Amino acid sequence: MTHDLYHYVDSGLPNIWLEGGVETTETEYGTATSIANLDDLHHQIAMDIISSPRRMTGAEFRFIRIELDLSQRALAGCIKSTEKNVQRWEAERDKFVNGPACFALGALYVAKQSDEDFRKLMDEVAELDGQIIEQQDRSFRLTKDHWEAA
Repeated sequence: MTHDLYHYVDSGLPNIWLEGGVETTETEYGTATSIANLDDLHHQIAMDIISSPRRMTGAEFRFIRIELDLSQRALAGCIKSTEKNVQRWEAERDKFVNGPACFALGALYVAKQSDEDFRKLMDEVAELDGQIIEQQDRSFRLTKDHWEAA
C-alpha cells in the first residue's frame, strides 16, 4: 500500500484501506480523524464482504452483526444458532465462519437494507434485546434494616 491510503483499523477489520475521504487534524488531545459519509462506507464494506466468493472471517462476521445493530444473543436467535457459537465465531477473528451462518447473516443484512418492513422488524428486535440487557442487571442496597432498589 502507498502512503496515500489510510488504514482504517477502527473498522475492526485488518484489511481496509481508504483512498480519499479522510481528513486528519491535530487537536490539543492528539490527532483527530474524520471520514466522509461513514454510513455509506460501512454499507459498501458490508456488501463487499457479503458478495465475496470467499468465506467470511470472524472479524467480518462481527462487523456485519454490528452494522445490523444486533447483540450476539439476538443474532443467534435470528439465524437459529446459539450465542456461544456467535461468540466463538467472532473470537476467532482470522478463522472462517461456517457457510450457513454467513449466508443467513448476509441475507439479514441485505433484507434490512432493501425492505422497509423488515428494517422495522430488525430495529424492534435490537430495541427489545437492548431492553432485556438493561433489565438483567439490578442492584439493591441495604438501608438500616431493609433492602431497597438502588
